[in-house]
Amino acid sequence: MTLPRFDYTRPTSLERALEVLHGADGQVKILAGGTDLVVSLQQKLFTPKVVLDIKGLSELRSISFDPTHGLRLGALTTIAQIATSPAIASEFPVLAQAAAHMLPALAQPFNQPDRGGAFPFSQRGGGNSGHFDILSIRLFLEPV
Repeated sequence: MTLPRFDYTRPTSLERALEVLHGADGQVKILAGGTDLVVSLQQKLFTPKVVLDIKGLSELRSISFDPTHGLRLGALTTIAQIATSPAIASEFPVLAQAAAHMLPALAQPFNQPDRGGAFPFSQRGGGNSGHFDILSIRLFLEPV
């Protein structure tokens, strides 16, 4: 299968990524892990004007916690980072344990950023991937 035509950009700063995102008039898809996006593009499920590759933005690979603002996970935070974070282990031990249990599955065949994206065992026959929904865990740990 071939991909539709689109402009590809890989910004080197978060500021530039936000400029591209806001300037694309809603016609942008973000590439973080990539597997689902590439398959969806091949299947012509959508045809964005711009594909914005954020994988190189180290600012998005962060974990922080403070009692006032709670837990913040960067968009590219990996399951391995969640499993090994002292802050998460201390404040959200169930989340750390859940992430640690996921590591063996993610190591086969890879351990990609997966803070809310596709698992390696996604359904490729036409369905969307399974998702690890951090929001659901947050709601479970701290109802809104």
